[in-house]
Amino acid sequence: DTDEDTIPDAWELTHFGDIKTADAKSNADTDLLSDLEEYLADTDPRDPLDVFRITSLARGGDTPDWTRIDWLGRDTRSYALEQRPALGPDAWKEIWVSPAAGISNAEFKEPSEQNFYRVRAFRPLSK
Repeated sequence: DTDEDTIPDAWELTHFGDIKTADAKSNADTDLLSDLEEYLADTDPRDPLDVFRITSLARGGDTPDWTRIDWLGRDTRSYALEQRPALGPDAWKEIWVSPAAGISNAEFKEPSEQNFYRVRAFRPLSK
């Protein structure tokens, strides 16, 4: 990271052709994610339609507390599912971490009727 903007030079060169255009706060495609967040999610920083998001949430199934959440995942990323009971100052609690890269859903038991969820993308450790 020659320019010390927390985005690897190779990624910047691939997507922008230089290491000066993108930084942690820039947003080339003017969507809701910064170019740093696009790097972390492995989405295209020049395409506002290439987004990382939750695509479905299902409750019920075989038992009332069964919950499934799906998101747009990438083979190059691992994911952690986080929850909190209300929007506001409460901290997010990690409730699930993908056992391998590329997994794009989680199933779990959730007895509470209301929670807020988010999925955090991260680069898996290289072997």
